[in-house]
Amino acid sequence: MKKSIDATTAPVVQSGFSIFNQAAPSVSGKNVTPKGRQMSKAPTKAKTPKAQITQAAAEIPQSATPEVDTAKLQKQAEKAAATQAKLDAKAAREAAKAEKQAAAALARQERNARIAANKAAREAEPKMGALATKVKAGVYVKSLTGQLRSTDPLATALDAVPPTSVIGLAMAALELTENPYSHLNVGQQSMNLRNKLRGAIKAGKVTIEQIVEYRDKHGLATAEDAARIRAEKKAEREAGKAAKEALKAANAAARVAKKSEKAEAQAAA
Repeated sequence: MKKSIDATTAPVVQSGFSIFNQAAPSVSGKNVTPKGRQMSKAPTKAKTPKAQITQAAAEIPQSATPEVDTAKLQKQAEKAAATQAKLDAKAAREAAKAEKQAAAALARQERNARIAANKAAREAEPKMGALATKVKAGVYVKSLTGQLRSTDPLATALDAVPPTSVIGLAMAALELTENPYSHLNVGQQSMNLRNKLRGAIKAGKVTIEQIVEYRDKHGLATAEDAARIRAEKKAEREAGKAAKEALKAANAAARVAKKSEKAEAQAAA
């Protein structure tokens, strides 16, 4: 059985490392090792990478603030303004194009509506295909000039005006310096110019009274004289024919009377 050690009476046994637990002798206020060597200062605590980076950044001299390149900025602003101007111009062109297309579409709709209305009106009119049928129905009548005409006020006013005179009258009334139908024959020129006169009358640019006044002032109704002469000649022909027929009838009656007298004389004998 092991004996216990009495700590109070037995000497203290120092371990090999107990010497480091003793205070080192001081030399001129400096700590020295047991062999008399001076101890170095406590090692500096190592800095973290983040701290090192921060310190390095702080030690870098701050450079002067760079000057603003106003010329470059102005050039960029001008380029941006030019781009915006192009976009605005493009938008304006597209808006104008859309407006033009809308106006054209509206015009087409109105034109189609007029065509449909005219077609419906024509279909509602009685069918008179042949010219003879129209003449028989009274749509056209024979004028004093010998041509067929309609029965509206203008055609009636120009009834006795020859086609060449109608052309001159229409150009004067419409204030035309050139005949737009000069490539057509005289009859077609007269017809087309009369139609233009009808349009001018409908628009209120000229009146029937003004046309009649111009007609009479310039003596354009020459067909009236021709018609009167033709009527007189016709009357003369008819009178001569009647006189011949009367003479023929009188001669026949005389022959019958003479024959009767001869028969009576023979009967008396």
